[in-house]
Amino acid sequence: MLEATMSVGPLKTILKGLQAVGEESILEFSPDGLLIRLVDTNRVKVLQVSADSDAFDSYQCEGTHRLGVMLSRIKDITKSLTTKDTIDMKYSDSKFIMSAKDMERTIKLLRLELLYDLKSMPSYDFTFNTEIESSKEIRDYLKTLDKIPVFQIAVKENGMAWETLEKEEQISWKPTLDLKTEDDFSLLFTTQHMSDIVAATSKESIKVRGADGLPLEFQWTPHEGIQMTGLIAPRV
Repeated sequence: MLEATMSVGPLKTILKGLQAVGEESILEFSPDGLLIRLVDTNRVKVLQVSADSDAFDSYQCEGTHRLGVMLSRIKDITKSLTTKDTIDMKYSDSKFIMSAKDMERTIKLLRLELLYDLKSMPSYDFTFNTEIESSKEIRDYLKTLDKIPVFQIAVKENGMAWETLEKEEQISWKPTLDLKTEDDFSLLFTTQHMSDIVAATSKESIKVRGADGLPLEFQWTPHEGIQMTGLIAPRV
């Protein structure tokens, strides 16, 4: 049994992040809250969303329920709602129902065996761990790239530089941060993939971890009780 109510604002943030990665997802409700892990079809991007029970206006869940859904079906019911509204979620008798105001929708459940099921986030031996003061700085830089498809992130002992590859008209950004590493390396990333990973950010601070040849990890808290962790693999 599941009965939960969430404000529309946090729910829309969750959907925005997930839909930038994929469309079919497994929602795992437990007494602790909601957990979602989604991998894109090319295995380049991973996003984990963890919403503890405090992220909901009200939350009651007996046992663990893993529900396969099309995210667009959930988004449909939020389209006419504002951030001041709330949405109710109920699961019982194998039916998942979402309702708000006078609207109600039964969400068709997908067969779990047909969905990619990431049981846990990959673990890596990262060599640096830093924090960017505002995630908006990342999105602002990516917007300036316009149609430039690829850029690099250069990591050095005392900092980090995001740079396009064309030296004559290079667009670079060197965020102010505290970064200490003995490594000196550069990683190539696809601009669109990076934009997708940070799609659900706003102006909050964002933690960044990485290492030579490994995916870059981003972690942020968009709303109280909600944590998002994204991984993006570098181009080979």
